[in-house]
Amino acid sequence: MTTPVLQHSDPIRNAGASRLLALDAFRGFDMLAMLLVATAFDPNFYPEQLRHRGWNDGAHGATFCDLIFPWFLFIVGVAIPFSMEAGRGRSLSMTWRLLSAARRGLMLYLLGCLIHAARTGIVTVLTWDILQHIGAAYLIAVAVYHLPLSGRLGYVAVVLLAKYALLRFIPYPGAGEVLWTREENLQCWLTANVLGWFGALQNVLPGSTVVVMGLMAGSWLRTRASQPYAAIGGLLIGGAALVGLSWVWQVDFPYSKDYFTSSYALLGAGSGCVLLAWFYWCCDVRRLTRAAVFVIPGRNAIAMYVAMSVLSPMVLHRWRLAGDPRTLAQALTDFLSASFGGMAGAWLYTAAYVGAGWLLTCWLHRRGAYLKV
Repeated sequence: MTTPVLQHSDPIRNAGASRLLALDAFRGFDMLAMLLVATAFDPNFYPEQLRHRGWNDGAHGATFCDLIFPWFLFIVGVAIPFSMEAGRGRSLSMTWRLLSAARRGLMLYLLGCLIHAARTGIVTVLTWDILQHIGAAYLIAVAVYHLPLSGRLGYVAVVLLAKYALLRFIPYPGAGEVLWTREENLQCWLTANVLGWFGALQNVLPGSTVVVMGLMAGSWLRTRASQPYAAIGGLLIGGAALVGLSWVWQVDFPYSKDYFTSSYALLGAGSGCVLLAWFYWCCDVRRLTRAAVFVIPGRNAIAMYVAMSVLSPMVLHRWRLAGDPRTLAQALTDFLSASFGGMAGAWLYTAAYVGAGWLLTCWLHRRGAYLKV
């Protein structure tokens, strides 16, 4: 449902003192980045950083595109301490907080299923995608939030080390040796032969560590609101340490979004810390009004995600003009390429797609309408 929560036109100057603007801005930046990479499908016109590495050319790795998802998870984590201690969870017991988190996680899961149906035309309830992963990881992280700091750190360490052991030390059944290829690896074998739908937990659990690292960053910011530069310094140091550790680890355990490797989780959380520090300085310390370009979409991220996730598969890639076999997306890209050249046409299409998402959130913002789960 939509909930009017803001009536002012300037989201920076008129924000309440207790609201973490950096979180809105970071979320908005991540949403716009998601729309950017969603159209970067032609390697002739877009740089490699805007495409997933995956198993491309037989190698793992991480690009800017690969970091967008763990940044979402990190942002979810940063919000948890503010929600639990100063928001809707403040007056709730731990049991009710967990029940509320379970409800929210379930809503995200079902919303993800609806988006999957829009993309494929098939309603599949037991499926995993972005929102389903976020919903499950959020529920786990809320439970971990109620542990002391040592328990949170222990959870992160145990899960990441277990994922490392799973893919690097446990032999593939029937082979007598460790295998990690696209066709043969223990994670896929467990999903196909033992875990089934629950096999996704092999990625959800490492993903939840990014949420937990995000909630620790959020707790750090929340308890140092009166010392903004100390808060920024801590985020930068912590972020640099995590990125450095991830770089060392990836020598033996490569970055991989497909398998959500431990090094990839650390890279996502570490780079997230650095970006959070930057947005905190811009939005909450300096209060730069230009940051509103990110704050506005960040406050309606779910509405933008759902709308654009439905617009692309159901309209742009299915609708056709009368007498023309091309989809709207194909017709538009062909027109832009013919009018402005291949490179310029491709980027104009991207700009139009990103701009449509941004304008949608501006329209909702002017009406004080926000989609909440």
